[in-house]
Amino acid sequence: MTVIADREADIYQALHSFKNELNIDFLIRMNVNRPVETATKGQKIEDILLNTPIGNSYKIKLPATDKRSKHEAELDVKWVEVQIKRPENKQFNHLSKSIKVNVIEVIEKAQTVVNNEEPIHWILLTSHKIEIFEDAYKLIQWYTWRWFIEQLFRLLKTQGLNMLNSTLTTYEALSKLSLLALEASIRVLQLLIARDSDTRQPIETAFLEQEIEALKVLSPTLEGNTEKLKNPYNPSELKFAIWVIARLAGWSGYQKQTPPGPITLHRGLLKFKQIFEGFKIAKSIYQRTV
Repeated sequence: MTVIADREADIYQALHSFKNELNIDFLIRMNVNRPVETATKGQKIEDILLNTPIGNSYKIKLPATDKRSKHEAELDVKWVEVQIKRPENKQFNHLSKSIKVNVIEVIEKAQTVVNNEEPIHWILLTSHKIEIFEDAYKLIQWYTWRWFIEQLFRLLKTQGLNMLNSTLTTYEALSKLSLLALEASIRVLQLLIARDSDTRQPIETAFLEQEIEALKVLSPTLEGNTEKLKNPYNPSELKFAIWVIARLAGWSGYQKQTPPGPITLHRGLLKFKQIFEGFKIAKSIYQRTV
């Protein structure tokens, strides 16, 4: 088992507990530039990283976000093993004087940073061994996947399904509601992952046959007069459905603008569900009339 967490989990007591008491591994983004045990007094993690050579580099395609433009980034990767020191506060004296961790630094090369945007820069602490670049790269991938959990929580909370304001009080009722909410949220995440994927996922992976029929009917009604506002995807692809769902939620449709996020896709799915119910009724009436 490996605990993967963001900067709020960079706590010495927690790192100590994971390895020495719970016997589990960790991969945590650094929040505290801690002192380390070296021959030179006063050195900290970032001092060690400055003198650590780049182990390897790799390229990654980044989608557009509120803070970053869509572009291909080239990332330098370093890794080094250190002994981080226990905090000097006496309340920590019962803990080990130091903990051995591997530190991974990921930083975007200056030449791929767009305009004056912040470059990607992560420093990760892990108990896993790192001997070659592939070991470090695997752990970096694990850390990036953690973001899907954040997106899931975001969908379950105020901006999405608003589960925190549920009036249900019993365990049984809340359990059932949670399962339904998870199913709905995972469907949104499925669309979100497909949005950024280079693979041509079939539309059937997320929609039923009758839903696909409704999406094909809806698509032309959401298109504009120019080619830039046409649905650019093949009706057999999942991205075709994502375009329709996003447009239903008010997304502009311009490919150069920020792509639809999880909340937009959630709202679009809610609207599609309402339209789809009407579509089924209309189709049923038509069939009976014929």
